[in-house]
Amino acid sequence: MDEPFGAGVGSLSDPSVENLKNDFATIPDSSISDMTRSDRVNPRQIASGVLRGTQRIVNTDGSTITLGEIPETNGDFGIATFNSDNQLLYKLVGSTWLWNDLSTDKFRVSITATDDSFAMKVSQSGVDVRTATNDQLVFNSENNIFKIVRTGTFTLPALDAAGGAIDTSVTTFDTGVASATPLAATVYAVDELGAYSALPIMSTNYSGLFQLIRTLRIELSGGTVQLRVDSQNFTGMPISAVTAKYYLFQETIA
Repeated sequence: MDEPFGAGVGSLSDPSVENLKNDFATIPDSSISDMTRSDRVNPRQIASGVLRGTQRIVNTDGSTITLGEIPETNGDFGIATFNSDNQLLYKLVGSTWLWNDLSTDKFRVSITATDDSFAMKVSQSGVDVRTATNDQLVFNSENNIFKIVRTGTFTLPALDAAGGAIDTSVTTFDTGVASATPLAATVYAVDELGAYSALPIMSTNYSGLFQLIRTLRIELSGGTVQLRVDSQNFTGMPISAVTAKYYLFQETIA
């Protein structure tokens, strides 16, 4: 039969509570296994009031959560989680979350939230994200970066050049991406061996004479982004059709 509400449980305002000093400078460790019944915490077994000092909650597997002054962090005050080997996994200090890379014991991920801004950073392996320079960061949300809006393929037709004449072709591909302004794009010509050659292409022979020129323009037509490739064959021999692989980018931060 359950005990009456509050029976045998003190309050932090009661100086007679066992293991607590009158000034509440010391808060004992609380083991989850000691506080649970049928794997659920009984609210009546948790003292209420204002906690002062450091509170350490121990799980049955030995992992812990620390509330207050975080051990071995030069006096950081916040929330931290340690694994069963007492290795720091992450901590929240002020408005910044920090995640620790156990393989190098360096903080590699940080998320900072203030009243009017948010920032996420990820550093290279072995580099502390708190002191990393911009070129040591794998990711920095404060940078204006591109994201891939669309990727796909289209065909660049064969170039004849019969009788040594220069053969020219214009290929226009509609990406179907609506935009008020042109976006950035990268296009690769993929040959029969699967090798990628980024446009523009300006190949020459040993004499320095042009053999093949392919240039790229990004245009708007009917409100969608068009990719235009101008090709010129100077070889005097036919050039087979090739597949063009494209990536269309836009800025993620205004």
